[in-house]
Amino acid sequence: MGENALRIYPEREGYELQSKARYFDAIIDNVPEGLALVDAESRIIRSVSRYAALYAGRSRTELEGIPLDEVVERWHLFKSDGVSKPENEEFIIFRTIDQKACFENEEWVFMKPNGARVTVLMNSCPILDGNGDVSEVALSWIDISEHKATEERIRNLNLELNEALRRVKVLSGMLNVCAVCKRIQDDRGNWQSLEKYIEQRSEAVFSQAYARTALKGFTAARIKARKNRENKSHHSPLARTFYRNRTTL
Repeated sequence: MGENALRIYPEREGYELQSKARYFDAIIDNVPEGLALVDAESRIIRSVSRYAALYAGRSRTELEGIPLDEVVERWHLFKSDGVSKPENEEFIIFRTIDQKACFENEEWVFMKPNGARVTVLMNSCPILDGNGDVSEVALSWIDISEHKATEERIRNLNLELNEALRRVKVLSGMLNVCAVCKRIQDDRGNWQSLEKYIEQRSEAVFSQAYARTALKGFTAARIKARKNRENKSHHSPLARTFYRNRTTL
């Protein structure tokens, strides 16, 4: 009975290992995050997930088996500004190994072969062996490019809104307007023209023009005034003498 138990145990252990391997492969292939497992002892990228290759814009074979010292260059990694190249010791994997600590929610940028940049939020945690040394590093990241683009649009809209609010000055309250000259009394009691009052309290600027109805009335008034002047000059003593002499001649 004991011999049978000893003979079954290795088979069970092998089955459990195979099951764990299948679970691991399922996670690597189906979780919609970039995942990578780093061998800290040999200092190479042991494996990456399907989504890791998708975010980087490269095949898994291009990303796996790379020495850590070449990861920044061959993965085409940039700092969060999308322009600056990090030194090896600045990259999250190296700090995880050196400090035996987790680092969370760091922004990094992948540059794809077509030049497109993908901003990701990256996490890194060490896996310790029985002696407390780092044996592997688990690396994960998610694509936040759309989120960053939305943030940028909101930031630009806020800037435009603040600029618009800075320029806008609102006139409110009751204004004391002269019924005859149409001047406005300010808060100091001084009377100002309508144009000056509004220009000093808003971004409005006045220009001179004639409304069609006003121009028509103005022209009619000038014609009438001219006729009145002519009529008056015809009835003056000098004018009567002039016209009488012309008639006599």
